[in-house]
Amino acid sequence: KCPDEKGLAEYQGCPPPPPPPPPAPAEQDTFILNFKVNSSELDEYSKEKLKGLAEKLKNDKDYKAEVTVKGHADNTGTDRINIPLSKKRAYVVYNYLTKTLHVPKKRLQYPPVGKGSSEPLDDNSTPEGRAKNRRATIHFK
Repeated sequence: KCPDEKGLAEYQGCPPPPPPPPPAPAEQDTFILNFKVNSSELDEYSKEKLKGLAEKLKNDKDYKAEVTVKGHADNTGTDRINIPLSKKRAYVVYNYLTKTLHVPKKRLQYPPVGKGSSEPLDDNSTPEGRAKNRRATIHFK
């Protein structure tokens, strides 16, 4: 059956078939929402991003079983400032999802977590890096 190539008996003398294609990329496992310096206010872009997520969480009961909200800060302040600020950012996102967009609370882990500046996403030595570190993240499992 395969005159040009020798293979295994289990494939009638042909080489094994090629491996299946890699799976499609998984849906985003983390949403990142950025904040201005010393702010926990959601901007319009973040609100729009959360609206799409809220619709999935409300309408698809199988979508992402475990959802955690974490707040983060850059390292320009002390832990005394950054930890409460990061918690406030996490609560703002949590409350926007549950109170404004009516996502059932059972879909989100409670309480939201404030990490301060302990988990930087980028280098805190540049303004751009600090801007990326002022964020809230929504993690899915």
